[in-house]
Amino acid sequence: MSWSLKIGSIAGTAVRIHITFILFLAWIFGASYVWGGPNAAWRAAIYSWCFCSSACWRMNSATS
Repeated sequence: MSWSLKIGSIAGTAVRIHITFILFLAWIFGASYVWGGPNAAWRAAIYSWCFCSSACWRMNSATS
C-alpha cells in the first residue's frame, strides 16, 4: 500500500500528497469546527495548507 496519492503531474513529474498530511488537515479542520464553527474550520485548514506547503517548498529548495 502506498502512503501517498497522486493528485496530478506537472511537466511529466508526478505530484503526490502524503495520506498523513490529509489526516493532519482533517484534524485541524475538525478541531477548528468544534471551537469556532465552519468559517473558522475552513480558515484554519486553508492557512495550514498554505503554511505547510510553503515550509516543504523551502526545505526542498534548501536541500537541492
